[in-house]
Amino acid sequence: MECLGRGGFGYVFEAVHAQSGARFAMKVLKPSAADNADNLLDFENEGQLLSRLKSCDGVIDYIESGVETLTFEAEPGITVPVPIRFHVLAMASGSASELTANPATLNSIDWTARLRLWRDAVVAVHQMHRYDIAHRDLKAENCLLMVRGNTTRVKLADFGRAKEMSSGPTRPLDNYLHGRGDMRFAPPEFLFLQGQAEKRDFICADYYGLGSLLVELTTGQPLTALVFSDWGSVVRMARDDMLAGRRRNLSALIHRFGWGEVRASGERMPL
Repeated sequence: MECLGRGGFGYVFEAVHAQSGARFAMKVLKPSAADNADNLLDFENEGQLLSRLKSCDGVIDYIESGVETLTFEAEPGITVPVPIRFHVLAMASGSASELTANPATLNSIDWTARLRLWRDAVVAVHQMHRYDIAHRDLKAENCLLMVRGNTTRVKLADFGRAKEMSSGPTRPLDNYLHGRGDMRFAPPEFLFLQGQAEKRDFICADYYGLGSLLVELTTGQPLTALVFSDWGSVVRMARDDMLAGRRRNLSALIHRFGWGEVRASGERMPL
């Protein structure tokens, strides 16, 4: 099997069905990562949520999940069984991040095509929310491109950080202060350690993610990284605020979004 990509705690391989020859993507949890209870929970949660969303055409097609135990010989006469957990998904042609990462490639895509890709993501999030599921990790990297003839569609993938909104918090409440995932894409409440664990908060985070995705398809950069160029210093300031018992009024940040200006590719661009 060919390795198509890797993440923090897993790999994605190309798998070929032995009888039909059909190609699929197999997402595998690293055995070492499975020792971490949070990683294991996220991986199993991803399979369960993808199974629930099988009727949503804006989400990557889910085939099945399973565990296959492989036996390795540690030394002569001693074998070690290693469980390999996996999800089998539809094969994509790539991700939208391959378009946004290269300025020349991004500039070659007309606005009609860019907005069509973004609309696919908007529809997918709407479908997910109808099933009471929030994605919580929206970015071009998790928007897979499905090419069929002359048509390219986006389908959302990577549900390791997704959340069933009808269920209560599954982690300590302070974990929700800073959200999850790459902080370059995070809503400002996460940078300022003011995230919460209510359904409305998850929905708002996804809406912000959609806005960030549109900016990414415009500039090649996520919204938070453009508005807060040194977002690491914002997080450090927020930690100092928490220690001092201070809470900043985030409504003062509105002017930096909306009709403010961001710096992209050395130019100042109106949003």
